Amino acid sequence: MQISAILICLLVIQGSQVHATFKRGILECVEESKVSPQLVLQVTSGNWDVREDYRLKVWALCLLLKAKMMSKDGVFHLDVALTGVPENERRTVDKAIDDCLYKTIHKPEETAWHFLRCYHKNHPKYSFL
Repeated sequence: MQISAILICLLVIQGSQVHATFKRGILECVEESKVSPQLVLQVTSGNWDVREDYRLKVWALCLLLKAKMMSKDGVFHLDVALTGVPENERRTVDKAIDDCLYKTIHKPEETAWHFLRCYHKNHPKYSFL
């Protein structure tokens, strides 16, 4: 992976509205998944209509693992996801999360990608990326 692409990704993410706890994970997961930094820049900039790349799905799982929102087996941890959500918004966020989780078993990276894409496209008010 080119150093310049990672540096560009770092600069854009640092200046973005991405939740602080995810900024480091985003970059670490770019390295670990070997995904194109340009694809990550697209999704973290709000463009979720990108080509579905397996490495991008691995990146999504990595990110949710680092946030402790998902297990390596693809099990979503609602209690962790709701941490810090104001009490008066918990029901709405809980429903938004439920709407974006598969109802059947899928590969963990598929589950992670589907969740992130759905959640951020359909519920941007509650987006953490």
